[in-house]
Amino acid sequence: MESVWKEVESEEGPSEGVISQKRIKTLYKISLGVSGFMLFFVGWGMWNIPLESSEGIDGPFGEVLGWLFFSGGLFVQLILSPILVWFALPRGGGRDE
Repeated sequence: MESVWKEVESEEGPSEGVISQKRIKTLYKISLGVSGFMLFFVGWGMWNIPLESSEGIDGPFGEVLGWLFFSGGLFVQLILSPILVWFALPRGGGRDE
């Protein structure tokens, strides 16, 4: 019984589509890592904005907005940016799936 499809044995290596997919994936991971590091410093600045006030308890933004900056900055610096950097890291075994 003959097979319906014809198997082609090729020694060419990866096709152009595979190479371009790896390049896009690499650029994506680099952009995730850079974004994570940038968000780390943005979060650092955000939670320090209410702490720098010298105008009394309320500061320039008021108490509610000050807490919003403080908690949002901590969230961005300690949770969001490490997650982006974690996804940018290569997986083990040398393969990037």
